[in-house]
Amino acid sequence: MTSSLSKENHLLERFGVTVCRNVDQPGVGIDVGYLVDFSQMPVCTPDQQRIEAVLQSRDLTNRDLLHVGIGNSHLAMRLSPRCRLIDGITVAEAERQRGRATGLANYRALKANKYAVSLAAILNRHYDHIIDNNLASFACCGFHLMLMMSSYRLMLRHGGSILTDRQGMEWTVSDPRWKLTEPDLGALANALGLKLSKTTEWVYELTRPVES
Repeated sequence: MTSSLSKENHLLERFGVTVCRNVDQPGVGIDVGYLVDFSQMPVCTPDQQRIEAVLQSRDLTNRDLLHVGIGNSHLAMRLSPRCRLIDGITVAEAERQRGRATGLANYRALKANKYAVSLAAILNRHYDHIIDNNLASFACCGFHLMLMMSSYRLMLRHGGSILTDRQGMEWTVSDPRWKLTEPDLGALANALGLKLSKTTEWVYELTRPVES
């Protein structure tokens, strides 16, 4: 009980309970092109490459993936032959168009805000893996960060996991408050009933127990 309360207090101290006024468009910097549009990048960022490598090493047969922030859709092109389906979301129209232009039959590229209260309803699916290498980088307030994480938890199948990377955790648009540490991630996992593990030196995984 003490440990649980300690982690709850950790979240309150780090992110507070304030709610921003960005109801229609939550998130910071999501309308700044160079921050969110990676559709024309020739290669993926190192953090995404590391997450892709982890997934590449696993059996993805009959697995459903959600990729948050699809960039140049490299992840979908690399992994779509090995899984059942991939959904990808982005706030950049150019990324959505790039995703659709791939022509992958089992890939759905959508324009959606991960901090929106309607995210789970928009996607209307459950996933075995949710990939987000910038969990809090664009956060506007503690409420919307927890709303996003709760949406991920809701969409995650039993035994499924959220994958992120330390490089993305340590990068923010502006406010250093949103740089995530391992204890931060552990507190978030605890609040959502997930188990935190360090898959590689850089990649973290938050797993929903098979029975939960």
